[in-house]
Amino acid sequence: MTASIVADTNVLVSALFWEGNESKIMDMVEGGSLRLVTSLPILNELKKVLTHEKFKLDEETANERVEYLLVLADLVSPRRKVNAIKEDPPDNRILECAREGDVEYVVSGDGHLLNLGKFKKIKIITARELLGILQPETGKD
Repeated sequence: MTASIVADTNVLVSALFWEGNESKIMDMVEGGSLRLVTSLPILNELKKVLTHEKFKLDEETANERVEYLLVLADLVSPRRKVNAIKEDPPDNRILECAREGDVEYVVSGDGHLLNLGKFKKIKIITARELLGILQPETGKD
């Protein structure tokens, strides 16, 4: 059975721009050995980060990156709100997507999510930890 994940925005950004654990995860998604689930709120946040923060991509390039993820991912529309992270409420959109997409893992570098550790039956882990679970020999760099 293929494992399934929701990747936080910081993981998606890292996968798009740098070689590392996050890009290895995207390689697994591209190869079909890992299922990526996302939502419009996550993709909208990604586009905002790509165009307004340190990356300053033009609108067309940012749209191309988001469309690339849309091809790879299963898109869900969360129907239920989550209020598990009070310190940074926008982080709850990741959990909403994970619950709606019935995934096993949330992959994140965000302290608020990682400190939660688990939401329902969904494990919240880093990219390195995911690789250690799925490919123990790969996750040890």
